Amino acid sequence: MSEPRRYVRRSPQQWRQILDEFAASGLDRSTFCRERGLVRETLRQAERRLGSTEEQPSFVELSPDLVNDLPERRWEIELEFGDGLVLRLARR
Repeated sequence: MSEPRRYVRRSPQQWRQILDEFAASGLDRSTFCRERGLVRETLRQAERRLGSTEEQPSFVELSPDLVNDLPERRWEIELEFGDGLVLRLARR
């Protein structure tokens, strides 16, 4: 019979280290969690709470020069915020 899982309380610093290790591991979430004895959903919650360690562009500047140099001077921007919230901007 398998041993029941014990609840382990971790600090934000401990979760940050685990998230950094996950990002550096190259493993998928399931394998990493199985090897570390973590619950996948708990790791997901830590990512949402503390932010993923994956590099994501945090800011893209649209300067007037860039916008004016577009061939048709038309542009569309779509920002997805999650939970179905989407902001769409367009210049036609």
